[in-house]
Amino acid sequence: MDENNGYVKINLNGIRDKKTGLEIPATGAFALLRASSEDDFNTWNTILKFKLVGETPSRELYKDFTVEHGFSYQYAV
Repeated sequence: MDENNGYVKINLNGIRDKKTGLEIPATGAFALLRASSEDDFNTWNTILKFKLVGETPSRELYKDFTVEHGFSYQYAV
């Protein structure tokens, strides 16, 4: 949470191979979802669709500027 600038930074973290220590590339189509305490986390909204094609997934994925004061949020991929 970046309270000074009013957004939540969402990072995607990949998995590392135990033998080599290298991050395992991923391929697929994904969606970033968000639920809020406003409706007791009952509704999941898609806020971003993205694809990875043989890429290491670790990256800054999204900055969510639509959060509101007084609510809690959960994110899922």
